[in-house]
Amino acid sequence: HNLDSPALAPLAVGKALAVAAAARASPRDFGTRVAALRNAGNITQAKLAEAAGIDSKRLEALEQGKAVADAGELIRLSAFFMTTTDYLLTGEQFKNSANATV
Repeated sequence: HNLDSPALAPLAVGKALAVAAAARASPRDFGTRVAALRNAGNITQAKLAEAAGIDSKRLEALEQGKAVADAGELIRLSAFFMTTTDYLLTGEQFKNSANATV
């Protein structure tokens, strides 16, 4: 493959944007977004923890930014709130290469 190919430019730009967004992500911001979604739905920490299969003390630590979510927790929380992992991690929605919101 020719790395100078114009066909690869959209991939490079997408990756650069994702890397930049990841650099801005922090556990505290993730926790703030989870807590905001939970509060907006009038859901207690205990109920969310049970529904997402996360220990309630662990969820509390995630919301306070004292812990970093593992892949399974991230996926379960995004599924519960019907949002993307991108949103939980960065606060942004990203588009795939077909320009459809993921």
